[in-house]
Amino acid sequence: MRDFIVVLDPAHGEETPGKRSPDGKFREYLWSRMIIEKLSEKLDDAGFCVRETNTSKKEIGLSNRAGVCNMINGKKILISIHSNAAGNGVEWKTATGFSVYTTKGKTKSDKVAEVLMNGFIKDFPELRARMDMSDGDKDTEENFTVIKKANCPAVLIEWMFQDNKNDVEVLLSEEYTNRLVDSIYNSIIEIENKKIV
Repeated sequence: MRDFIVVLDPAHGEETPGKRSPDGKFREYLWSRMIIEKLSEKLDDAGFCVRETNTSKKEIGLSNRAGVCNMINGKKILISIHSNAAGNGVEWKTATGFSVYTTKGKTKSDKVAEVLMNGFIKDFPELRARMDMSDGDKDTEENFTVIKKANCPAVLIEWMFQDNKNDVEVLLSEEYTNRLVDSIYNSIIEIENKKIV
């Protein structure tokens, strides 16, 4: 068994309004669960214990997701996987890129986020990294419910924009999907090797 448990948190449920591309070709809940399925398989093959906060397609509630994580005993990290949006899913926008969120203030989550962001920047030089360097690191800070209430290092990935036409091509690309899974996996290995958790 590896050094820590990886808790994966999928995006919103299928019934959550607006979480899709304006043309309906991209659905965040489906994409996120596909990423988690592929990542879970890769982590499981490497000997990690993997858990999910929500195994259904429905939304169980953000606090409930954190509660599932908090009931898991042992050393762990939580990674919530989303795609971003600049609007409400009705019209196309121009915002682009990826970011990794932590809660406000300095915590161990910042170090987890830094490894993920550095990995994304290295692995995806053609895509825009969205960073807030005001506190000296690359994460963006916002007290999102799941990562704020989790009792372990927790980050939320916002991968590209579901209301940007070019970003949707990236989100729907099998090549980019596999590269993203590999990048997150390699960052988890690095987090373990650096004894961050």
